[in-house]
Amino acid sequence: MLLTIDQATTLLGSTPKSSASAVSADEIVHIDGCAYTGGAANLGYDINDYAKAGVSPKTIVEQAKIAMSREGVQAFDAPGGNESVAFTMPIASRTMARIEVAKGTYAIGVNATAGDPAKAKQVALDALTILLAALG
Repeated sequence: MLLTIDQATTLLGSTPKSSASAVSADEIVHIDGCAYTGGAANLGYDINDYAKAGVSPKTIVEQAKIAMSREGVQAFDAPGGNESVAFTMPIASRTMARIEVAKGTYAIGVNATAGDPAKAKQVALDALTILLAALG
């Protein structure tokens, strides 16, 4: 895992339960992914390589921008890729921060939820920083 349970514990503020995701198609190679469920916040991420997919990972960023038309969405900056989109949005009584980044042939998706919008955003940004560093 590119983002370890110890790193997730630090980000979420409690020891989370985790589950790995591992879905690949012939054209899209799943590099890494996991969901961490903590007490006050949750975190999930996926990294896919689109080198053989015939489409750019920027397509994923463009698809994520469609979700920004929902009511209550607040955009924020997410550094580190060739193209990115980042925003928070209300989900029931919580807030989800979503970041999609295209970096080279990789698509990096990060989602964090928390009761506090600032916490959700910070968890997502910190996770993205770890993942981008791990990818090099």
